[in-house]
Amino acid sequence: NKLAKRDVVCPVCHEVYKSNAVRSSCKKCTNKRREEKRLLEKKECRERHLKELKEEYGDILRHVDKWNDENKERNISICKDFMNGNTLRAIGDKHGISYERVRHIVEKIRRLNSRIEYLEKHPPQPIPPNSIKHLGLSTRSFNCLNRYPIKTIDEIEGKTEEELMNMNIRNLGKLTAHEIVEKVANYKRRQ
Repeated sequence: NKLAKRDVVCPVCHEVYKSNAVRSSCKKCTNKRREEKRLLEKKECRERHLKELKEEYGDILRHVDKWNDENKERNISICKDFMNGNTLRAIGDKHGISYERVRHIVEKIRRLNSRIEYLEKHPPQPIPPNSIKHLGLSTRSFNCLNRYPIKTIDEIEGKTEEELMNMNIRNLGKLTAHEIVEKVANYKRRQ
């Protein structure tokens, strides 16, 4: 069984094929190897993407017990699907929502987790009993006093509107001074 001048035997599948170039295997085997290589690269890319997601989002369900949400079960399922590498569109189709909504839910949960962690590391400090925060001032009035800096009610307790205006506090005019004096008087009456 002599081979024609351009006939070559494929070392992989042992089929005879015609070739006018030097190749290591037939087109069928070459295409099969290329497809396997492409699938392997796709799998590695997906695994790398999942690893990056897990690094970025961490354990997205770590604070699930602190969520106050009517759709808690759905959101847990969405997070699990997301961390398993499902696409946003596939997750949306599974739950009957758009992929944009899935993305919003995942981002919302990530922000919620980071806020919970921040509050656990930095618990809010109790407000001192004589803080100006207890007066219920408008934002302008509070910022004026805070900027000066006046932090306690005792520091402004006996002052009149004129005395406050003479302190040269930026943005503190007649109405703001009147509000501060009035709020201090109301606070003292309640005590």
